[in-house]
Amino acid sequence: MSEEKDKKKKLATKKLKRKEKKTNIIPFKAKKDLQIVRRNEKPKNHEELETEKVNEYAKNLCREVVEYVNKASISSGMAYYHLLFHFKQIAIMNLNYAQFRHLDKFTSKELAENHGEFLKEFPELWKKEDIKTVH
Repeated sequence: MSEEKDKKKKLATKKLKRKEKKTNIIPFKAKKDLQIVRRNEKPKNHEELETEKVNEYAKNLCREVVEYVNKASISSGMAYYHLLFHFKQIAIMNLNYAQFRHLDKFTSKELAENHGEFLKEFPELWKKEDIKTVH
């Protein structure tokens, strides 16, 4: 009797195995729970993101330049002259002249205005003397 039961069980398991379909899919099991890293309510456009990257790079580069100029054995004026010369040379060679001219004028104007606003915050720098004219 036990032999017949064993045979029936073996046949039943074989039938079940035949009915099961085998796949080569391995289930994905995450080792850690997935987390939301950042949720932006208002996503920025590509140009704004790239502008931020360029500004951060430029700020870091300027910090390095200031450190280099402070260590240089020539005057800081000459060091900045050479750096500005080479930066402008790179810009004029890689842009068309009209674009370079516009950017050069615009940045010079913006820097002068920003520096003027900065100096207005320190009225003690300005002496108010009566200007006498000769008639």
